[in-house]
Amino acid sequence: MVTLKTVILDSEKCIGCITCMRRCPTEAIRIENGKAKILYDKCINCGECVRSCKGGAKRPVYDSFDLVKSYNYKIALPSPSLFGQFNNLDDPNYVIEGLLALGFDDVFEVGLAAELVTDCTKKLMQKGDLPRPVISTACPAVAELILLKFHELADHMLPVYAPAKIAAKLAKQQALEKGIPADDIGIFFISPCPAKVYSLHREEVANEKYISGVLAQSDIYFRLVDKMNKIKNPRKLGRCGYKGLGWGSSGGESNSLGLGNYIHCSGTRNVLGLLKEMSDGKLDGAADFVELNMCPWDKTPEPSTSFQLDPDRFAAMQKLFRVEEILKQLPGIDCGACGAPTCRCHAEDVVMNGGKIECVRMEEKK
Repeated sequence: MVTLKTVILDSEKCIGCITCMRRCPTEAIRIENGKAKILYDKCINCGECVRSCKGGAKRPVYDSFDLVKSYNYKIALPSPSLFGQFNNLDDPNYVIEGLLALGFDDVFEVGLAAELVTDCTKKLMQKGDLPRPVISTACPAVAELILLKFHELADHMLPVYAPAKIAAKLAKQQALEKGIPADDIGIFFISPCPAKVYSLHREEVANEKYISGVLAQSDIYFRLVDKMNKIKNPRKLGRCGYKGLGWGSSGGESNSLGLGNYIHCSGTRNVLGLLKEMSDGKLDGAADFVELNMCPWDKTPEPSTSFQLDPDRFAAMQKLFRVEEILKQLPGIDCGACGAPTCRCHAEDVVMNGGKIECVRMEEKK
């Protein structure tokens, strides 16, 4: 069986810093001959190694936008999170019009399918047949993580297809009802993460292929900005309501259910911690519903500017240049053997305290 890879490694860029190995939630990374190696049979395509890689050696794999041109009738499936990428967006129709301007013939909002999932989830929970707390399966990386490392929680997983799969099926049905030949229809999900690429390519709804390709949300965003800036009065094309669009934010699925007793968290470490607590029975009775996302929803932390190398700006700049010179001599793998947590910290310590460069790895190379 061919292994589907949605996160790939560029060995030439890998500096062997082991950060990805430490951060991988399924222990799917090894370091061999100073380079990272991904064990794809254990990989859940969560993208944590992509986010944590210091050398930019790992990248997610998406389908090329050129694939869209291969179909006569092209349908875009924008995820709710796409609408949240635009600052001060007061009308979602700008995004829909922008997608049509990019060359798509139709747009089916995944948020519409999210609303259907919400209704279905409410009915299932009202029956009371599902073990509490019920765990959302909207994030495929979380679902894979549970099946791989937390088997005892499998019964708690919500038995409902993810919105993107449902949206793809409905979009194709509507196109067929218009009399469009099946071979002419191309359906493209605009995804914010590699886990959804893996999930949609591996498992097709009802064993029938609906998704023609999965496009990177980051790529589509930059293409959309130019198109949207040229739109003055967008048509009222959107059909998705607030609850569906709300899925694009942390806790959006839980809020759409109208539950007062739920837990939601994002980020790999937080998800792992919560699943371990659930596995240990510490959350029994604490919540009816649990919404987890491997991707961090919050803004990526930026380097702090509060630490000053020197109160005098000119002196601080000189010290900064010296830090950068020392940093170029160090291996950049942050092994901690020098007594500092990172190579940059060691360089700063040398500059600030007047010490000497002490690096075992540098001595080994001589």
